[in-house]
Amino acid sequence: MSLKHYFHHFLIANVCLYITYFIFGSITIWEILLFVFMTFFPLLDELFYAATHYLDDAKSRNIVNIFLVGELSEALYYLHQKRNEFKNLLLHNLPFYLALCSFLYILIIFDQPVLFYAMAGLMVHITLDIINDQYEFGTIRKWLWPAY
Repeated sequence: MSLKHYFHHFLIANVCLYITYFIFGSITIWEILLFVFMTFFPLLDELFYAATHYLDDAKSRNIVNIFLVGELSEALYYLHQKRNEFKNLLLHNLPFYLALCSFLYILIIFDQPVLFYAMAGLMVHITLDIINDQYEFGTIRKWLWPAY
């Protein structure tokens, strides 16, 4: 299930990349790589949370090592299973998302494609996570943590 979740992230990110291509009219390989990298950058937020909040669990104590060794499927499976328990993440909250939307608009106005692709990658991931949380858990309450 979890690898399917991340495959959806990758697939939808590529569709969004194709759509954003029409905003600027051209795209370089570096912009593509930056977009894909930034699409998965919020996983580091989850990884950091898991490493700092679940240190008593033997499996999660080694989660960083699992990533570094290259056993990505096991690490992604773990992160997906614990995802509902993650609270107060730095990149996974509505104020950050709204600020990101505003920043993306400014980048479009000032024609900054490199930064645009980087921030658009972040936005795609966060948008998919919000939709997935609503679909899977029936609420996006954990996204509102700065408000309460």
